[in-house]
Amino acid sequence: MFSPLHFLTGTHKSVVYTAKMASEYFEEVALNEPGLIYIIQEATSDYFKVGVSKNETTLRQRLLNLQSGNWRKLTLKQRYEVSNMKLAEDDAHNTLRDVQVHEGGGKEWFHSGFQTINNAVAAAARKYPPSP
Repeated sequence: MFSPLHFLTGTHKSVVYTAKMASEYFEEVALNEPGLIYIIQEATSDYFKVGVSKNETTLRQRLLNLQSGNWRKLTLKQRYEVSNMKLAEDDAHNTLRDVQVHEGGGKEWFHSGFQTINNAVAAAARKYPPSP
């Protein structure tokens, strides 16, 4: 059976490409700034990515970049505006550490039900609400 995380394992060139895209993306984004924390689901599985993006435009581009390295459909499930992307993301990742996927060296993929993932991300977003 094919693993839903095949794209995260081994040394497949899509993993290298995705890692390169991520490093280029984060060089352009100051994570201690306001922005979005988001949840992306892989197909209809219980695999979710929790990450950050500066705005809706960069989030759409991020989804396209991730999709190019994944043969399964990725769907944006939820996004929240936050005052500090880094702190919100760190908080959500810390809450979800017990369901974090470690294959492929990534830190932003989690295996759990959507409600668990969304509860953690929503709680983090409430701690860092956007400025009025």
